[in-house]
Amino acid sequence: MAPSELSPFTDFCLLFLSIVLEGAPFILLGTLISGMIDTYLPPGLIDRWLPKNKVMAVVLSGLLGAN
Repeated sequence: MAPSELSPFTDFCLLFLSIVLEGAPFILLGTLISGMIDTYLPPGLIDRWLPKNKVMAVVLSGLLGAN
Protein backbone atom coordinates (compact mmCIF):
# COMPACT_ATOMS: atom_id res chain seq x y z
CA MET A 1 0.00 0.00 0.00
CA ALA A 2 1.46 3.31 -1.07
CA PRO A 3 1.46 6.21 1.42
CA SER A 4 -0.89 8.16 -0.85
CA GLU A 5 -3.52 5.43 -0.41
CA LEU A 6 -3.73 5.81 3.39
CA SER A 7 -7.01 7.23 4.62
CA PRO A 8 -7.12 9.82 7.40
CA PHE A 9 -8.55 7.17 9.75
CA THR A 10 -5.68 4.79 9.01
CA ASP A 11 -3.22 7.61 9.54
CA PHE A 12 -4.86 8.47 12.88
CA CYS A 13 -4.79 4.82 13.99
CA LEU A 14 -1.12 4.50 13.08
CA LEU A 15 -0.17 7.65 14.98
CA PHE A 16 -2.28 6.71 18.01
CA LEU A 17 -0.80 3.21 18.18
CA SER A 18 2.76 4.50 17.84
CA ILE A 19 2.26 7.00 20.68
CA VAL A 20 0.72 4.34 22.94
CA LEU A 21 3.48 1.82 22.23
CA GLU A 22 6.23 4.37 22.81
CA GLY A 23 4.71 5.56 26.10
CA ALA A 24 3.76 2.14 27.52
CA PRO A 25 7.19 1.31 29.04
CA PHE A 26 7.31 4.65 30.87
CA ILE A 27 3.78 4.20 32.22
CA LEU A 28 4.65 0.69 33.39
CA LEU A 29 7.88 1.83 35.04
CA GLY A 30 6.14 4.73 36.79
CA THR A 31 3.41 2.42 38.03
CA LEU A 32 5.93 -0.07 39.41
CA ILE A 33 7.96 2.63 41.18
CA SER A 34 4.82 4.20 42.61
CA GLY A 35 3.62 0.83 43.89
CA MET A 36 6.98 0.13 45.53
CA ILE A 37 6.97 3.54 47.23
CA ASP A 38 3.41 2.98 48.46
CA THR A 39 4.23 -0.51 49.72
CA TYR A 40 7.63 -0.06 51.35
CA LEU A 41 7.68 3.53 52.66
CA PRO A 42 5.69 4.41 55.78
CA PRO A 43 2.84 6.91 55.35
CA GLY A 44 3.88 10.52 55.81
CA LEU A 45 7.60 9.94 55.21
CA ILE A 46 7.67 11.90 51.97
CA ASP A 47 5.65 14.70 53.61
CA ARG A 48 8.33 15.01 56.31
CA TRP A 49 11.06 15.21 53.65
CA LEU A 50 9.37 18.09 51.81
CA PRO A 51 10.09 21.67 52.84
CA LYS A 52 7.41 23.55 54.80
CA ASN A 53 7.39 26.36 52.22
CA LYS A 54 4.65 25.43 49.72
CA VAL A 55 6.43 26.86 46.69
CA MET A 56 9.64 25.01 47.47
CA ALA A 57 7.67 21.82 48.16
CA VAL A 58 6.04 22.04 44.73
CA VAL A 59 9.37 22.71 43.04
CA LEU A 60 11.08 19.83 44.85
CA SER A 61 8.17 17.48 44.14
CA GLY A 62 8.25 18.39 40.49
CA LEU A 63 11.99 17.77 40.32
CA LEU A 64 11.63 14.41 42.04
CA GLY A 65 8.60 13.44 40.01
CA ALA A 66 6.68 12.77 43.23
CA ASN A 67 3.96 15.39 42.71
